[in-house]
Amino acid sequence: MEVWKNQIKERRKEYIKTVKYYFKETMTKISNEVIFNKKDDISKYFRQVYKKSYELMMHDQEKFRKSVLRDLMITNNIDEKDGFEQNVLDNYNELYELTKSDSQSNKSRSGIILELLVIDLLETFEYPHDNQKKIGKKKFAKDLGKQIDTIVPGIDEFKRNPSNCLLLSQKTTVRERWQEVGEEVSRTGANEAYLITFGEDLTDNIIETAKEQRIHFVVPKNIKESKFNNKNTVYSFENFFKRRIKRTLQLLDNENN
Repeated sequence: MEVWKNQIKERRKEYIKTVKYYFKETMTKISNEVIFNKKDDISKYFRQVYKKSYELMMHDQEKFRKSVLRDLMITNNIDEKDGFEQNVLDNYNELYELTKSDSQSNKSRSGIILELLVIDLLETFEYPHDNQKKIGKKKFAKDLGKQIDTIVPGIDEFKRNPSNCLLLSQKTTVRERWQEVGEEVSRTGANEAYLITFGEDLTDNIIETAKEQRIHFVVPKNIKESKFNNKNTVYSFENFFKRRIKRTLQLLDNENN
């Protein structure tokens, strides 16, 4: 089985490129209007870039799966005459490992797409920030923990005065993982953290419970307006990136002048 796992890993490298590649490729394929207007319609930009990046990745993943399954047929001498059901049963462990590998890879890559989108928006608005890739995961995690992905305006200001900073984390789905962010907020002594997500599985109960741990949510505009318009700890992408961050930086600027 170890040989099969390594085979999956190596073949994946052959067919599936880096997330940054799909992100950049998406910029050549989505509407120029979406890109030009991303400062105003951030929610649309997030959704379209995420969707197209994921589609491009899935296109290559389909080719990867077919290639790996051909290898399996040759290696295990799979005969079509044995029938689909029997072949699946005979090769269950190999198929399970392939499915598990795909699931883990997709979750990781989906999160990276969202991370690249957040960084892209921060750079578009020219907001100062530090993130795990810029600082280094180990050094960043030492001060902020593994669940915090980005800090505005930066880690030096956080060390000086945590209340002047915004801690950002992004997750494609919320589930129970927001609690991990809450643990980092408590550990670091930060005022609050902002979890950037698509909000499809966000509920009133999660929002109220997370509020006690100083967790705020940032979601697409349509989710905010249709489901959580009366929740002051839920921000739309537009409100957060255009106003909330700007307000924090202005307060910090006033403090220093």
